[in-house]
Amino acid sequence: MESWNGLGSLLFTILSLCCVAGSQAVSHSLTYFYLHSINIPELPYISMVGMLDDLQICYYDSTIQRVEAKRQWIMDGFSANDWKNQKEIPDAIKKLLPPNLTPFASMLGIRYIQGLLGCTQSANTFKTFLKIGCQDLGELICDFTTGKCITTGVLMLVNDYLQQVNIADIPEIYMLNSSCIQYLKKGLRLGREELERQVAPEVQVLKKRPTATEGESLSCIITPFYPRAINATWLKNGQVVSKGYEVTVLPNYNDTYWMELVIELQDNDTNIYTCHVKHSSLPGALMVQGVSHSLTYFYLHSINIPELPYISMVGMLDDLQICYYDSTIQRVEAKRQWIMDGFSANDWKNQKEIPDAIKKLLPPNLTPFASMLGIRYIQGLLGCTQSANTFKTFLKIGCQDLGELICDFTTGKCITTGVLMLVNDYLQQVNIADIPEIYMLNSSCIQYLKKGLRLGREELERQVAPEVQVLKKRPTATEGESLSCIITPFYPRAINATWLKNGQVVSKGYEVTVLPNYNDTYWMELVIELQDNDTNIYTCHVKHSSLPGALMVQGVGAGEPRGAGPLLGLMATLTMMIKVV
Repeated sequence: MESWNGLGSLLFTILSLCCVAGSQAVSHSLTYFYLHSINIPELPYISMVGMLDDLQICYYDSTIQRVEAKRQWIMDGFSANDWKNQKEIPDAIKKLLPPNLTPFASMLGIRYIQGLLGCTQSANTFKTFLKIGCQDLGELICDFTTGKCITTGVLMLVNDYLQQVNIADIPEIYMLNSSCIQYLKKGLRLGREELERQVAPEVQVLKKRPTATEGESLSCIITPFYPRAINATWLKNGQVVSKGYEVTVLPNYNDTYWMELVIELQDNDTNIYTCHVKHSSLPGALMVQGVSHSLTYFYLHSINIPELPYISMVGMLDDLQICYYDSTIQRVEAKRQWIMDGFSANDWKNQKEIPDAIKKLLPPNLTPFASMLGIRYIQGLLGCTQSANTFKTFLKIGCQDLGELICDFTTGKCITTGVLMLVNDYLQQVNIADIPEIYMLNSSCIQYLKKGLRLGREELERQVAPEVQVLKKRPTATEGESLSCIITPFYPRAINATWLKNGQVVSKGYEVTVLPNYNDTYWMELVIELQDNDTNIYTCHVKHSSLPGALMVQGVGAGEPRGAGPLLGLMATLTMMIKVV
């Protein structure tokens, strides 16, 4: 059985191409991405994905014979008549495409035709467009204003026919034009809150070791972000790199986006590379220079859980655990041999000052509020990051689901959310940088980060490529039948994984779990519940810095488990490896 899914790759490719990386949204748009299968029996005759700006709102294929809403506000806000009219769009595409293009496609050995129909709004001006592509053989682009179409490549064979036709006079085209604008207006009104949300990205730069076929490179990973319009580029010694690196943009499972920029390094490369990111959610540009690293201490303060130590702490250097402490054993334990060998007795004495400082700092200031609110534990993290020669230190404390306290060591001030806003008056009177324990945490964290990076360079820069397996989980007394996508082992931890259902991204309704393995790699599981007699095609899609392309593993509702395999042929388009020119 094949380990790739043609439907998944083609529809996912179409969906991924809805915006071009780096472009800026000038207007709103409603776009229908469609795929017409000519002689691929395993694919529906017509498949269609509807996108309102950067959100998927509906799906159709000729097997299910209905348009499915993908947002609750679309489902609630559109009437039965609206849905009847929505179905006219794939019906019109189905009626329009085969008579005019299939003979040429068959003659040229084309197995599928894909394209898009859509409309845009800028102020009070609306424009409608139609674009059809036949694999790599050319495109047909139609202008609804003039009623004429132009072609490129082999599709120029149909030019004589097209010059005799005014597409605006074709009833199906006229219907597509009017209904698209109608649904765009309605969708913008219904979905305003979700369409206008802003999700700010985080940026991480990783070094990728050379392989037998590729040289050493840097990978800039930007995620999560929304809307999709983003400007990201590499700078080399402060100058924009205009070509020679690869850009990948993929949707995340939670209606945000993931982006990777990979630039290959020269032998003994001493240039300074900076990943420069601008997004509408950010007050200014994010700039991450060279490889970014972090040392983070995750801690748990048990207030009234007797079976847990009073203070527990785990130290992580990038994605590797390097030490552990709890108040029962009263010592910091090294978790890597090179940490044990490379740190002196004095270093370990200083390391113990970190949990001691947390223990001294937390209870007097937070425990009274926690007891009052019935909070059983407080957790958080203290850490520092390095980007080139710039270091930043941070502190974050969370009280279950009641709020967070986030401190900036540069300004010496903290902000709070939720119930923790009760301590705001106290915080405004305090400069945390003046607290001896905080000052000690700041300086020691940076010191240990530098030393750890020097000692652990080889292990920190390794790449472990994941394998992917899709398994069916039988129903239980409390849960229905489901599919489980297991991704393991992989390192580093940064990864993009999502479910596709009949080729479209499933943006919600499944569980994601990431856990460390015993061997310093990671394990990830995505579980999606199946409906009764579910015949949909589910595909687990995985992108990781260790892989030359995406992994795509299919599991059918009524089928059996699948093993992993790299994408071949058409699957290569899925990764959207767009060369910057």
